[in-house]
Amino acid sequence: REAEDAKLLQSLDDNLRNKTAAAAEAAVEAESSSSFLNELDQMLRRIGGQLGATQDTETMAGLHKREEQASVMRRQAANRLAHAEDSLLKIREDLETTSTTKNHLRTHLRSTKMASLAHRAKKFTSGDVVFVMDCTGSMGSFIMQASEQCCCIIDQVKAHGGTSGTVDGSEVRSMIGSTVSLNVRFGFVAYRDYTDGHQHLQ
Repeated sequence: REAEDAKLLQSLDDNLRNKTAAAAEAAVEAESSSSFLNELDQMLRRIGGQLGATQDTETMAGLHKREEQASVMRRQAANRLAHAEDSLLKIREDLETTSTTKNHLRTHLRSTKMASLAHRAKKFTSGDVVFVMDCTGSMGSFIMQASEQCCCIIDQVKAHGGTSGTVDGSEVRSMIGSTVSLNVRFGFVAYRDYTDGHQHLQ
């Protein structure tokens, strides 16, 4: 069930990315249509002014023809703008719905994970934790960071229910109760190159 939920979450993420891209395209189309519509309105106003300023029959015929063509183009641009705005509105509504569904699923997955951790933590009263680290020369710049992470994990385990990763140990402790007592032994194994002799494994 958890795998199915994770797959659904990935599908929602993909859906959100696709809808966001579609929304961006619709917004560009709406802006372009609106700009073109404004240009046509300005053209029609200029033609109207020219018609009012001339008495020449041939000139007036030419202006009327341009006015008719501009009017047709304006209707087309207005239709494109309305379509783009309708599409953008629908996409945004879909985005909101998908985002809400995703958030609800994330909350459900987290609650399920916390419940599972709490259930396992109640059964865990003792155990051994062994860290195995590559201590060869090429790891020199990472050994300190790895050591700090080991210490962090040890502190979390000692805190009763602490875990590494994105799950807050305090949440687990609140679910399993503060009376849980853990008996954990920690060990550390360092391995190096065989050329290091007896120190290749400590």
